[in-house]
Amino acid sequence: MIGFSEGQKIEVKGIITYSRGFGGERKYFLKSGDATFCFRSRDSFGNGDVVSVDGILESLTDFIIKPEKIILLEGKEVDDAYEGIEKKIMDKTEIKDSLLFENPASTALKSKIKEVAGKLIAAKELNRYILLRFHGDADGIAGALALRKFLRFRAYQQNSAVYSPRDAVNDLGNLHHENHPLIVLLDFGTNEQSIDGLKLLKAGGLEVICIDHHPLHSDVKSNVNILLSPWTVEGLEDQSKYTAGYLASEIANMCGVETDNLAKIACAGDKSDVASPGEEDRKTALVLDYLAAHTSFGNSLEFYADVLKKEELYSSIYSQASEKINEALERALPKVKKSEKNGIIVYVVPLDGVVEPKQFPNRSKVTTAVFEHFKTDSPMITIGYGKRTIILRGNDGFLKKGYSFSEIVKKLSSDMKDFVMSGGGHAKAAAVRVEEGYEKSTIDRLIEELG
Repeated sequence: MIGFSEGQKIEVKGIITYSRGFGGERKYFLKSGDATFCFRSRDSFGNGDVVSVDGILESLTDFIIKPEKIILLEGKEVDDAYEGIEKKIMDKTEIKDSLLFENPASTALKSKIKEVAGKLIAAKELNRYILLRFHGDADGIAGALALRKFLRFRAYQQNSAVYSPRDAVNDLGNLHHENHPLIVLLDFGTNEQSIDGLKLLKAGGLEVICIDHHPLHSDVKSNVNILLSPWTVEGLEDQSKYTAGYLASEIANMCGVETDNLAKIACAGDKSDVASPGEEDRKTALVLDYLAAHTSFGNSLEFYADVLKKEELYSSIYSQASEKINEALERALPKVKKSEKNGIIVYVVPLDGVVEPKQFPNRSKVTTAVFEHFKTDSPMITIGYGKRTIILRGNDGFLKKGYSFSEIVKKLSSDMKDFVMSGGGHAKAAAVRVEEGYEKSTIDRLIEELG
């Protein structure tokens, strides 16, 4: 090692990444950012501890230090050590400079994608405990599978678009005994309803990376450490089509793994054309959505990956999912009412009796099926509703007339706060939660907003 020689007195500050028994002692592996050193001690240290080792460099071959003094660092010294060592690792790590797909969002976000890639590689090098929560749909699952190709983490499926205070308290409790854990939120967590949960993580001193494509609340930036979102790009149109799973695939690509197929599946799941998904990608997205809809606690990523490899099971699930959507569509179409407002075709469909609670397809899928059934180049929206829920879908023509569901829902939430409980989504796809009995009046007001 340049600048050192065997027998030299040396002082190294680093992060313990691994240890194993060695006689009556333990052998510890210590990453300084420049190299990985080893030392033996009878003292007990944990992975993630930051220590300063003062001793003699016995070997340049495997960088063994014979310690004379070991100090366990605490407080700000730990944070400073992590920051400095991670920076050294990130500076030395070769990150691919090319993107999977060139588009306005990926070009504008390239440096931020690199930053996340470097951060995750450094976390891997330091053997940090990483908890990843991914949204339970094809987009979130595909993104998590892309990150899994180069990174180890504990994965939890999130079946809500909100990172609630309950979620935060659970994570704080589960990570209480971990040294410098890292939380990654994928495909959710940037809406107004998630702010309180994010604030708890920040107050608890946890480091958070958020990768999302949903409309961005202004308080998110100040409550997470790294934010990767197309909504941070000024002047970008139709931000939500650059899906979270697609962005995660770009991160994984920069880390040297092939993820173009997962990027396409993620886009297919959210009806995005960014990665030009094909028919097989759309089939895979439907299979993942079907699987995710049938779990309350979240399937493991390994299970999802294994299903995609089993041709017979994959085909059976796709067949069942397609059949159930077609059956639901047949029940829904006779109930559809058509109208027009300001040159926009409006289809409204009641969903009670069409979908069954906690079954596939859900209200969102059926509304999308109705929307696609009446597909047209003319400005058009579809509104599906059931008890306390309103689902919204719009096409490019609707968007070109200057409308955005995310903005309309924001206005409804402000003007009808006694009845609208929550709402959010994309420019062309959103959902609203209302007090029971106010579904139709909210829909009427929504249509009025079309001018």
